[in-house]
Amino acid sequence: MRIGIIGAGKMGECFTRLLIKRDHTLTLYDIDSAKAYSIAKKLGCNSSNSIQELDKISDALIICTPLEKTPNVIQETMKLITDTTLIEIASLKNKTVTALKKTTKNVQTISIHPMFGPDTEDLHDKTIITIPVKNQIVEEKITKALFPEAKHVLLDMDTHDRYMSIILALPYFINMVFLKCLPVDEIELIKNLAGPTFRTQYALAECILGEDPELVKSLIEDNVFVRDNLNDFVYEFKYLRRLLKNRPSELGDYFLGIKKLNRVYKRF
Repeated sequence: MRIGIIGAGKMGECFTRLLIKRDHTLTLYDIDSAKAYSIAKKLGCNSSNSIQELDKISDALIICTPLEKTPNVIQETMKLITDTTLIEIASLKNKTVTALKKTTKNVQTISIHPMFGPDTEDLHDKTIITIPVKNQIVEEKITKALFPEAKHVLLDMDTHDRYMSIILALPYFINMVFLKCLPVDEIELIKNLAGPTFRTQYALAECILGEDPELVKSLIEDNVFVRDNLNDFVYEFKYLRRLLKNRPSELGDYFLGIKKLNRVYKRF
């Protein structure tokens, strides 16, 4: 299959690399043509100087642009293509799926969310979520054909974004607050003194520091379901603070309640 990648960022490079391994013919496009050419040369594929040219030589286009830019890229790309299948991979779907549904052209549109990072080399045991746009059966069929080794999950747009508010936005929020509370000038000594609990939490928190600030901002700001999760988090924090101040003996019972709830989760 002839596949064009729009966006020569980390995920664009990742998808190019993964699909070349499956013997597809890849062509890379980016608004920064020099960047696209450099990455294409490194990966052993072609680069293109325009979306119109990319459309002519591709059976499918995969939009791998930053989250905040993807809705506009969808709209602009739709003006330039003919009958090429258009796929987008954004981490939030409210705006992108809405943009895909507004298309009037007879173009096959697909919305997926790859639940893996840009360093992924193999899709075995990796999950790809498909969000129905116009024709669920056709969209699932194409996605599974492109990525047969991945695990595939189907979610509607709102359910997807609600889950992402828990899976992505809430951990980013919690870990940003955690890092902000640490004494920067003493952190090395603290790390040397710390046991596995702190070391694990610190390692998790450090993971977010490599992310693009605009991505983190979009994951939290643009998800309409985040507010409820953050309200729950703040409520529990304030409740714990009140316990510590007024009824510290009940902190153990609070922790025991969490342990019991965790055992319930493990049944599923």
